[in-house]
Amino acid sequence: MLDLCYKAFDRDNDGVVDDAEWTRGLSAMIRGSLEELVEFVYFVYDMNGDRSLAREELYHCLRGCMHPGYGIDADELEECEREIVEIAMKKLDVDRDGQITFPDFQNAVITDPLLLQACGPCLPSPKSTASFLALITLKYRSYTGVWAVQWNQAVEGHHSKRKSHVARARSHSFIRSSISTASTLASLAQSKMAMKGGGGASSPLTIKDAAAAKP
Repeated sequence: MLDLCYKAFDRDNDGVVDDAEWTRGLSAMIRGSLEELVEFVYFVYDMNGDRSLAREELYHCLRGCMHPGYGIDADELEECEREIVEIAMKKLDVDRDGQITFPDFQNAVITDPLLLQACGPCLPSPKSTASFLALITLKYRSYTGVWAVQWNQAVEGHHSKRKSHVARARSHSFIRSSISTASTLASLAQSKMAMKGGGGASSPLTIKDAAAAKP
């Protein structure tokens, strides 16, 4: 990934990052708008420069960011990388043509900013950005990059959706439990009233009647 990031800085491919290229690259990474960040990240991922991302390009980007460990061997890691590539293709290949074009990538990231670095981290974290800015300015603590804001908003949105789903699931579970309990009470009350009446037929009880007949 480091080589790919270097390539994104060295736009004229002369093997040297001059002052202008360094300034433009840092500006995009640290203070860039979402559109500029999308352009920069896509350029990093686009290894052959054809403005189209294939599966092998995504796999190469991920392979440089993941390493065996924690009980996962190289074969398992490779399988995980392939699965992540397929997930990324489903998320980013909007028109389902087998290639992730720049419009595909741009539309997907604008819809969900968390997809910006789906194929490998190539932007500095807010903490790293603050550490760098501390070398050149005293106002680094008050600085928040566009990417950090977009990321936090997207994360909060995902957390809100998850909380909503959990609350809805709990509500449905409570309703099902209440209905089951009421039905059980109705059956017990029906049986008791039938026994008191000498086993004769009796009219069906409603849930309200069952609650009133609860011993």
